[in-house]
Amino acid sequence: MSTLAVLVGLLLILVIAMVVGALAYAVYRRPVLTQPVLVALTAVGSLVAIVGTIVTVGARCRPGKAHAGGVFRRDFLGAATVPG
Repeated sequence: MSTLAVLVGLLLILVIAMVVGALAYAVYRRPVLTQPVLVALTAVGSLVAIVGTIVTVGARCRPGKAHAGGVFRRDFLGAATVPG
């Protein structure tokens, strides 16, 4: 994994933590917001799960990459690929 990818991942975690902290503070200050915030967080969690699944499938289907140990991967349709 490249340094840029690690840095972007860490920044994303930081931003998510800040948003969750802000939402927790808003719910603490105004308890009326509990239900809408809970629905919004559930929607965001579902979206993250869907995007994560799509990214994982996309990474597995990328042609031209060898799997760990030198074993060839198969693309989405089952054709063998040669490592680049």
